[in-house]
Amino acid sequence: MRPYKSLSFSPSKKLKDSDRKSSRARSLQSLKTYTISKEKKLKYLYKFFNKEDLKLEKSNKYKFELIKLPINYYLWKGIGKSMKYDPTINTDGFFASKETASYYGTNPSIRGTDLQFKIIKELKLIDIGSLNNMKIIWNIIDNISLNNINDRSNKLYKYIRDNFLVDNKKLSYNSDIKDPKVLPDIAYLYKMLLVETCVNYDRSPNTKIKFPTKCIRKSDEVYDKKLIDFIKSIDDNIDGWIHFNTEDFHDEIMIFDVNKHLKYIDYHII
Repeated sequence: MRPYKSLSFSPSKKLKDSDRKSSRARSLQSLKTYTISKEKKLKYLYKFFNKEDLKLEKSNKYKFELIKLPINYYLWKGIGKSMKYDPTINTDGFFASKETASYYGTNPSIRGTDLQFKIIKELKLIDIGSLNNMKIIWNIIDNISLNNINDRSNKLYKYIRDNFLVDNKKLSYNSDIKDPKVLPDIAYLYKMLLVETCVNYDRSPNTKIKFPTKCIRKSDEVYDKKLIDFIKSIDDNIDGWIHFNTEDFHDEIMIFDVNKHLKYIDYHII
């Protein structure tokens, strides 16, 4: 049996501030080029996963670019709540490399903890740093019709419709949406969700959002929660998302169902 590997850059010992800044700068510089293409993203992942275990695939439903992470590898999470891990702590679904986890677990006055988890069920992750993936979602939003929005058998359209009806007090929850004039407003809401979390964009001359031109990860607790629910509604076969380290944002993995895919292994005081 091959040894377990971990998505890890550096030892868990605590670094001096100068060393930490230098280490982070080197990390950003060395990882910057791995966000350019699928090939280079794979090259980056090959540093932590055996090549034969790592796979790219297209989703069946919308042909999203997915990255499959195999079992028996490690992911990490940094917490600053205590020096010793408390199994009763309710951890959310964000995970990363050991280096990134150590940043999140470090506090100037209180030492944090790295939590180590093993992947026990294969993960299919949508790459939210892929402009192609973002354009696919953008086009789905752009082409919603009244027939779509009232299709209760489609999980995505039902999610969008239900949210619109909850926010619109003039319509009953069980009513159909009949006014086509509301469709641009609905599309705008979800385009802005992508803008607040994943993409930059161009505008047409009349200032209407036209299309995304670049992936830029921005994290906000409220918008991230909305993004999680939105992506979950798009495709049941997606287990979460992955973002590769850039100058703007660190590497990140979001897992929708942590207990299904990960097993807690150990903790390490930073």
